[in-house]
Parts: sequence; structure tokens; C-alpha cells
Amino acid sequence: MKKFYALPLIFLLCHVVMAQTKLDTMLVNVDQTTVTSGIIYERVTQFANLYNFNRPNYPNTSDYKYLRQGLSELHRASNKTRLISLKTLETRIAGTTNANAADVAIINSPFEILNYNYEDENAGGLTLDPNTEEFSQIPNEPPFYTLQTTIITPTKSVLKGTNAVFHFNNNPSLALVCDE
Repeated sequence: MKKFYALPLIFLLCHVVMAQTKLDTMLVNVDQTTVTSGIIYERVTQFANLYNFNRPNYPNTSDYKYLRQGLSELHRASNKTRLISLKTLETRIAGTTNANAADVAIINSPFEILNYNYEDENAGGLTLDPNTEEFSQIPNEPPFYTLQTTIITPTKSVLKGTNAVFHFNNNPSLALVCDE
């Protein structure tokens, strides 16, 4: 029975790693100068759904688990060149507060998404050649759109005691989550 659960997990991990490198090879013919954030969100599987976070009719609250997922996706979508890793975040907050206190982590970052319309390619900015599996840019159309996300949450789910204390770090070199 344990093997049954391990197989889908291995498949998912392989898919995640391959998706990140595959998208970059699919974009070799596309001008990426408009990717000013360094983050192309489609490089990763989007469990956090940052496309819709804080938009009408979608969730607009987060918790530490959500922040971790969003941070992980943005960090990996930048080919690990932007923001900080989860390991770095955990190191920065480990043992930094009392039981009644929590640091507040903030992600405030732009990211790019493909301007690709799966249903009608001519309505987007990219076309996909099914034979070569490479995107091509439609003339006079932007190949990417820029979105912005802001996630603010305490780094603990539960605080103990009668008074809760939230720490905002105002030293930029020690910021918990920043676009360095």
C-alpha cells in the first residue's frame, strides 16, 4: 500500500522539475525583455493560485502555510534567483520570538504570466507550435503580462498567552521576505 502512495508522489516531483526547465526551452524564440521581475509564474505548478489572490470572489486572507507556498512558487518560478528560499525563511525566523509573539512576513512582488490563450491563440500574444513545442510571439502583442502579489501573515499559526505581539522588522538587511 505504501508503494501506491509513493508512485504518484514521485511522478509529481518529476513533473515539477521538468516543467520548470521545459518552459524555458519553449520560450527560446520569445523576447523576454518585458519579464522585469525575473519571475515567469508558469515555470511552476501553481498551488497558491497567486493569479487570483486578493481579487474579487477569491480568498484574500493568508496564513503561514499559504505564505510558504506562495514564496516557494515565486522563488522557483524565478529559477531561484529572486526572493528567498523556504530554508532561508525558516532559518531567519527560527526561535526569534516568545510563545505569545510572532514575526510578520511580507511578500510584495511582481511576477509575469504568459499571454497565451489556450482556447484561441490569436487572442493572446503567443502561439505554440505543437511539433517543436516552442512558443512564438505574435507581432505587436505583449508576450507576458505583469501581475503583483502582496501576502502578509504572521509566521506562527497559534500564539499562547493573553497578549499577542506581532514583530515588524524594520531593518531591510534582516527582512524576512524581500525581493533582494
